[in-house]
Amino acid sequence: MTTGLIERRHPLLGAMLRIWRACPDAQLTLPGSLAPLTVQLLYRDGDWRVGEVGAAIDALYGRSLTNVALCDLAADREDLASAAEVAWNSGQPLLLESALATSTSVRRVARLYLPVRGAEERSVLCGMVACD
Repeated sequence: MTTGLIERRHPLLGAMLRIWRACPDAQLTLPGSLAPLTVQLLYRDGDWRVGEVGAAIDALYGRSLTNVALCDLAADREDLASAAEVAWNSGQPLLLESALATSTSVRRVARLYLPVRGAEERSVLCGMVACD
């Protein structure tokens, strides 16, 4: 998927992609306006876990996700883990749009998975925005 398509459909995710292309390693730093839209996925002990989470992601899910195992996210677990694995193994960004069901609503979201190389452990940065 080209950067142009992502930028047209999801400008904030397009901005994340441009920054990642300039620095796809552990030194990746997002500006304050984008950091709240991200969740760090870490591979530990044979499973993907949630690392640092931006405030907008917690708000989208309706609860704090920091240090939650993906298996505790029920319906999202397989999607998040599979996408993180694909992005990590390919070394390329991956954009997916899907429904996100929370305890109060169902929303359409776009997720951009960016593999972060050079970290001590397998790490994928996931930018997430609501499509509605």
